[in-house]
Amino acid sequence: MPPEILAAIRLARAGGDGTITDPTWRERLADRFGSRWRIVRLRSQKGGAYTVEPSSPGTAPVRRVVRPVVRSDKSSGTHVSTGGSGGDPNTGRLPGFEDASRKHVAGAIPHYRRVTAAEVDPGMIAAWQPNDPEYPEGVVLLNVEHPVIVEQIEHFQAQYPDHYSDEVADNVIAGYGEIAVAKIAHSEHLKGMHLTSTIETEFRMGVALTMSLLGLLSEEAVIAPRLGRFGVKRRN
Repeated sequence: MPPEILAAIRLARAGGDGTITDPTWRERLADRFGSRWRIVRLRSQKGGAYTVEPSSPGTAPVRRVVRPVVRSDKSSGTHVSTGGSGGDPNTGRLPGFEDASRKHVAGAIPHYRRVTAAEVDPGMIAAWQPNDPEYPEGVVLLNVEHPVIVEQIEHFQAQYPDHYSDEVADNVIAGYGEIAVAKIAHSEHLKGMHLTSTIETEFRMGVALTMSLLGLLSEEAVIAPRLGRFGVKRRN
């Protein structure tokens, strides 16, 4: 394929984010892992044994949300999720001026954004941007031009008819983006063992995030089942 066309294809893959390509992916992550990503924070409570400087909300009443669930046995059911993250600031990590107690709360799930190689450090698959103007939860910058992602796209595209090529590429990129987001969200747990500055500058740096996205095992476990809807694989 001519280099000019290849470059245009790779550029077209960048510029999107998870909320555009699939507005429900963060809900799926929260439904599946939210209870296991709960983290310890200080929450305002009169007479509590700690003190807190409130920096995030958490005082709005918890709401019960019931959504239909389709089970494999065709029976109907319900799925229950809770809120409680709105209202006035009453939760934080730092000691402050209000009495507080330790509580397990849901950690924020960041977003990911598809970018070109020019937007991350050389050789990196991804980078973490905690202070993003669009997403206060932070955003993972996913380099869709990285050879590892390109090779994975080509690997899976070779298994299905050509007219699915764009959808296959989109699914591969989405898989990497969601896995990277999950690693950032889960790393909140380490803030009880390490300084926040250490988590941000070492555990979440581009080199560490890139290393965590290598290996192919977890990535293929996420991506391959999603591609099953494209039918029977090609025979080599």
